[in-house]
Amino acid sequence: MREPRRTLVSVIAICVAATMCAAGAAESRSQLTGGGKLVLVGVNLDFEDAAQAGLYVMNADGSGRRQITHDAMDGAPRWSPDGHSVAFLRENGLSARLMVIRADGTKPRSLGSALNLAGSSPWSRDGKQLAWDGCGGLCIYDLRSSRRTPIALGRDDAWGVAWSPDGRELAATDASDHLVLVNTAGRILRVLSTAGVYPTWSPDGKQIAFLAGHGNDANKLEVVPAVGGRPRLIAKNALSTAPSWSPDGRRLLYAEFILRPFSSSVRVVNLATHKNILIDASGGIARWSPDGAEIAYGHGGARGGWGQDIWMSQPDGSGRRQLTQEFPTGVTYKDLDWTSGSVPPGSPAPPPQLLSLTATAGLAPGFLDGPIGRAGTPDSVVYRKDISCGDPDAEIFAATLNVWTPSSASTATSTAACLDFGADDYAVTPTLDAWIEQNGLDGTYTLSVMRPGTTEAKPIASWMSGQNDAPDIGWRASISNLVSDGSTLFFQTPGVVWRIADGAAVHATPTPLPADATNLVDADNGLILIEATNGFAVLDHDGAVLSRVPSPTRASARLGGGLLAVVADTTLHVYGAASGTPLHDLPLAHASGVPRLLTLAASYAVYVSGIELHLLRFADGTDQIINLPGEAGEPQALLTSDGLFIAYDSGYSANSTRILFVPSANLP
Repeated sequence: MREPRRTLVSVIAICVAATMCAAGAAESRSQLTGGGKLVLVGVNLDFEDAAQAGLYVMNADGSGRRQITHDAMDGAPRWSPDGHSVAFLRENGLSARLMVIRADGTKPRSLGSALNLAGSSPWSRDGKQLAWDGCGGLCIYDLRSSRRTPIALGRDDAWGVAWSPDGRELAATDASDHLVLVNTAGRILRVLSTAGVYPTWSPDGKQIAFLAGHGNDANKLEVVPAVGGRPRLIAKNALSTAPSWSPDGRRLLYAEFILRPFSSSVRVVNLATHKNILIDASGGIARWSPDGAEIAYGHGGARGGWGQDIWMSQPDGSGRRQLTQEFPTGVTYKDLDWTSGSVPPGSPAPPPQLLSLTATAGLAPGFLDGPIGRAGTPDSVVYRKDISCGDPDAEIFAATLNVWTPSSASTATSTAACLDFGADDYAVTPTLDAWIEQNGLDGTYTLSVMRPGTTEAKPIASWMSGQNDAPDIGWRASISNLVSDGSTLFFQTPGVVWRIADGAAVHATPTPLPADATNLVDADNGLILIEATNGFAVLDHDGAVLSRVPSPTRASARLGGGLLAVVADTTLHVYGAASGTPLHDLPLAHASGVPRLLTLAASYAVYVSGIELHLLRFADGTDQIINLPGEAGEPQALLTSDGLFIAYDSGYSANSTRILFVPSANLP
């Protein structure tokens, strides 16, 4: 199917606080024009888009980006000296192999089992041999003869290995955690330190930088003469990865890690003057450019340790520029390497042009702990935030359910009692708030209900799985799929959907289901959506089947605005919910990721591809991408008869999450 044309919509957000409007402008996203090319490890949290995880190459000015492997377990890439190949680690469960692949993604080659490449410089200077942690110590592989030579060091863990510039010696860690030099025949030449890991040679081969200490406790950056001598301390609190020498050998690039309070930063230290320069206060991975004029490093975004955007800086910390961003694919990076040369021609297509929407209200509640959802009225939205109960290290939290109403600029909050295991599903109506908690020890599920505005009070009703005397429902193996149609709550036990009836006493009543029903999917305005064996069925509150629509397996569906929308592959099928009458068949964009439907109303559907948030108009099939300033991570959305609510994380902001409201009159 032809990929639909796309335009880009930018949301002009209302300033709820000064930080919201300043977030996107605080740091420029323009690209540097530095030389050389990068290889990066891409990661994506959306497992449906796992094919986007793997190794990428791009020029240092951001052009020519392309994916050369498609395995989420690939990592630790290292360029060959001639820049034509990449060595990397491919993990598979409890084992891993060292791989070499051409820079264009062709001719992948497995060299044998490996423990790790982190902190290693595996290539010999002439590019004819590789060395890595394995083989009971080190493995040396000759690419010309395909011969692998083990060097026994009496250990089965990985603390880095580095070739000397002349290719005659290797620095590594032995079984006693001694930092040693060995020759290619396996003879230990000298001990450089009684405790050291992650060695790296200076460009002239006269010094070796390493982290002093035992294993994971090694955190002092030291330098020792290659001929032996007393190591000298350069910096403390170095992160467990190899430091990187500037090409002129005068400076070291390293990551500093402090546990309390937590911080991870990129720093450059001058070995002669001991001047220590902060490059980035939330960085991690970092590499020098081939000429030493620039540094590429990972800058922490909204999703923390899962991946980082790549930024550039001059060695004195000036000229900071963003090179990559999560939008539109949702890919971030967790490792990189830099060499000279360029990626062969074939730059990606330029992004589509911008169009504008206007939000009339906004909120900055901080990180959310669940998706946004329907509230009791179409001018409101509900979101969940967990708050710590007492000692943060105890990891006991209380869920807060918050109903935000932009028209009155008000937020009504209900707070559950402290939960040992945290809330899973949640849903609200104007008179009831509900959530499901799973006990991680015995696997039971508890659904609790309280009145809006309640704070840490005993629930007015609750049901637990695995209990013979559970009120209303009796013994049930599980409780799941809690949804709200705006006025009524529904949940599922195996084979049964229950309606939570409100009144003087809150109780659960069963809703009859067709024999082929499998799962409760959604509810809206008096209608219930059920997944059945060969498609989807729409029921009323009493369980009467109003319509059925066929669909292939693994399709997804939503209700909204009297409509039923089903996503099958890359097509959106729209039906009258009560009648099942086919209304529209519309293509969905999928270049940035597998399309996933979020919400729909009478005239529109909203879906994501990668982290692109798409607004699809039913009348003419116009598909528009909503550009969210500073977007990081997959956004959320809710369409109501009053308008569109959007929640998204803004990278590089202390108060990250934004919730915006765009009234129906402002939709195109």
